[in-house]
Amino acid sequence: LNQPAPRTPFFVVVQRQQAALMRIEQRFNMLQEKVNVQNDKRCQTVDILKYFQVQERWSVQHWLFTFWTLTFRQRKARLRKMTKLALSHGEKPSALDLVGSFLAWHQHMYAERLANAKSSCAIAEEATMRILENIARLETQHKEQQTELERLKLACRNLKDTCLAEKANMEKLEQVWYATKPDLLLAALGQLLEFFFAAVAREANLWGLQLRHALFAAGWNQLEEALGFRMPENDAFAESVIVRWVNRALHLARVAGGELLESTGLGHGEAQLLRTVVERDDIDSLDSDLRDGVVLCALFAVLKSKRATGAFCPKDLDPLTERDIELRMAQVCAALGSLAPSRRASGLLEPNDVARGHAGALGTFLACLFLKEPLLVDSPGTSVETLSSEHAARLELALAAVEALAGPAAQEPLNDPAPLLHRSQDLHALATTSPEELL
Repeated sequence: LNQPAPRTPFFVVVQRQQAALMRIEQRFNMLQEKVNVQNDKRCQTVDILKYFQVQERWSVQHWLFTFWTLTFRQRKARLRKMTKLALSHGEKPSALDLVGSFLAWHQHMYAERLANAKSSCAIAEEATMRILENIARLETQHKEQQTELERLKLACRNLKDTCLAEKANMEKLEQVWYATKPDLLLAALGQLLEFFFAAVAREANLWGLQLRHALFAAGWNQLEEALGFRMPENDAFAESVIVRWVNRALHLARVAGGELLESTGLGHGEAQLLRTVVERDDIDSLDSDLRDGVVLCALFAVLKSKRATGAFCPKDLDPLTERDIELRMAQVCAALGSLAPSRRASGLLEPNDVARGHAGALGTFLACLFLKEPLLVDSPGTSVETLSSEHAARLELALAAVEALAGPAAQEPLNDPAPLLHRSQDLHALATTSPEELL
């Protein structure tokens, strides 16, 4: 450790690297020269092979040409020998016999050519007849199409005149359109009438009339059996009706929960929630019996299924999974608030008041829900005319008590049109006022 470590100067390292690079470059040049020599040898070998192939091709062609020449000469010599033998066989024929034979052969050839020409002429005549028939047929079609063309030309002229007349009418209508804007007038009139009739329906309290008709259609016997009232005897009659109505909703939830428990495919958590609802007893009042949130959650599930016209859903009971009472009541109140018939009714629910058993605002909210959905089924053959005057009076008294408990929160009131009463001086308020408020 006490001895100094050897250090190599930088220029020595550079010299070594340059020497190593020179050696590598020399080796590369040597290898490149060897590769070039090998490539030259290969190119020379390929040239020699090409030369030998060309020479071989020329030799084969020369041999074939020589063989064809010799073969042709031999064949010609054999033909001459055979001709001499044929002429020297027996007696020597005269020149007159050779001319006659040639003329007979010539006549035979012309006869065959004449027969072929006659057959060709017959075929040509048949083709000509077919062509003439096609020409006649095409002329007939041409005349028919010419007539049709004239008719279409006349129809086109008529259509053109009609188009010009329609175009003139269209220009007149466009001028009227730009002058009057009937679509905007009709749209504005339709919107104004829509808001006008909506305002009239609200001011006339037609929703109460509709509720009465629905309850009359459900039947007095069913209403008495479901809600268990006869005649109002004290001020707590409306609250007792609401208690009976909540118990009916709890009964419907118990029936639906029992049917779901008998079926398969439910999770452990959903089954536990359904057992909580099925095992729940009826309530006697709206203060202490609703503090755990089980009955209110079951009421929400039943009302939601009725409004959506669907089956009872175990997922609507999810707020019961919360162990903290305040958080559970907050979730239940938020769920019930989504079913409120008006904004004023949705503001009545306070989770702390419900958890402490304060039944005042809760009773008003439940009365609003009862007027919106009484949970009754239509009975066939039941109408206003079929009920007696006594039953109608009882039903009217019961509904009047519930409506008195619900108060103005049962329906959505009209907005205040006060900005229009200041001689229209507040232009911003006038511009932002809806057509409903204008009416």
